[in-house]
Amino acid sequence: MVRRTFLKKAALAAVGTAAFASPLSATLNNSETRMKVLLINGSPRPDGNTFCALQEIETQLKKQGIETEIFQIGAQPAFTNFIR
Repeated sequence: MVRRTFLKKAALAAVGTAAFASPLSATLNNSETRMKVLLINGSPRPDGNTFCALQEIETQLKKQGIETEIFQIGAQPAFTNFIR
């Protein structure tokens, strides 16, 4: 199995488990509750496998009516300048 395919399937399973097998599921059914999920990409590769997995999670959450935003915080590690 290709790594990205695995990540997409794992992300889909995680969203399903988190959203519908927890006390959160009762909150999601409440029409007065508005939820927004912040997806944080800490990978130094903005278009890498982590971003691919986050996009899949975002897609599944949006299907459930949950607002999402992907935030890129990862960059090339700054500490590499100190390693000699």
